[in-house]
Amino acid sequence: MKDRIFASGSLVISGNDVLLDGYSSGGKAKDDSLVVTCVVNGGVEIQAQNAIIKGVKFVVQADKAVQFTAGAQNVRFEDCIFDMNGNEMFWFGEHFGGSLTLKNCRVFGCGTDVVDSWYFFDATSTSSATELTRLTSCTIEDCYFETTGALAIRGLQADPNG
Repeated sequence: MKDRIFASGSLVISGNDVLLDGYSSGGKAKDDSLVVTCVVNGGVEIQAQNAIIKGVKFVVQADKAVQFTAGAQNVRFEDCIFDMNGNEMFWFGEHFGGSLTLKNCRVFGCGTDVVDSWYFFDATSTSSATELTRLTSCTIEDCYFETTGALAIRGLQADPNG
């Protein structure tokens, strides 16, 4: 996907064991030296198991930059940039389970809406106290988050997260 620009609409990833590699410079998310060659003018909807997304910049056009359909599990984002473009919700985890990895990703440009800015990232739910899915593992490494919102990782009481 090197040097590709998707003009509008969310990217939908379906099928299992998918690798989407937009190529990155190897720079660091924390100091804003990360550069990628693939741009999606929208978010991403994952309808898959075992998806790896690398080297993509998402210029988000609406809340829920990352969202899932039923059965989605085991997702890895690496060397990705999310320009939230004034939107609040980065990770809308309803229907997601399994392993979650965010490595060297940059998320910036979140809005400052007083009512909605608290919801930035919920790994496996819609901010519900009643959790329906389980995380087997969660790794967030070398990322930069520019937000006033919260990160939540909830688990099942009967079968706690790994």
